Amino acid sequence: ANSPHVALADEAVCIGPPASGESYLDIEKVCEAAEVTGAEGVHPGYGFLSENSGFSERVAGLSVNEVPHGGSNDDDERRGVKFIGPSAGAIRAL
Repeated sequence: ANSPHVALADEAVCIGPPASGESYLDIEKVCEAAEVTGAEGVHPGYGFLSENSGFSERVAGLSVNEVPHGGSNDDDERRGVKFIGPSAGAIRAL
């Protein structure tokens, strides 16, 4: 919580304890954080999930509420989330 990258982030979400398998390697927890925050995109980092085609597909299938920053959304408009990385097909080809 006191890390420089967290301090610089627009928003930070705790997705679990320090153990990687219970936090940042848990695809559902990462996707839930994207949904809760209305994220525009998800970058998988390097290694681990960046090499997981299932993660790429899961993120590409997300739908979040389109809410302007600081605003509200009464129309319940939804939009997709961008996976910031290679396509699932490209990952599988590796």
